[in-house]
Amino acid sequence: MECDSVLHKMHMCALSAENADLAKSLAENPTVECENCGAKAHDPKNVCSPRQLPDIAWLGDGGDQCKGCGS
Repeated sequence: MECDSVLHKMHMCALSAENADLAKSLAENPTVECENCGAKAHDPKNVCSPRQLPDIAWLGDGGDQCKGCGS
């Protein structure tokens, strides 16, 4: 699918290696994923076809797992 947005140059898939720092900052704490290419971004305006990512915060960071309890 082709993107018709006038802001396509700021979409994750259009950023070049020269803009790696910008792409990295746009991808921090992603909330959406592009349905076209799978790129993840924090703001829906930075992908061509945004799809909301599931909220997985309830999974935690693993700090609540038992260490050495044998299970």
